[in-house]
Amino acid sequence: METKNTKKLNIVGHEYEIIFDKSKLKDSEWGCCDIKNRKIIISEDVPKDYINSVILHEFLHAVDYHCGLELSHQTITTLDVFFNDFIRQINKWK
Repeated sequence: METKNTKKLNIVGHEYEIIFDKSKLKDSEWGCCDIKNRKIIISEDVPKDYINSVILHEFLHAVDYHCGLELSHQTITTLDVFFNDFIRQINKWK
């Protein structure tokens, strides 16, 4: 069941729970992807303008794992930046 602080997301056939709870993160983290437990944890302190970017970044970690891509963290970060720019551009079409 989804609540205000949790959402569900299907990532390549695996259901992940998106949880907004900074207490489950290290101090400097805005998010993390817990592959074993199928959870993406996001800090409630992430600035509103960065929420989608952090979720996308953690989503890409899950895709990387489930598809066996073995991408570096730098590659995931680069894809996150490019995909977010792409999404912003097409959202302007609306």
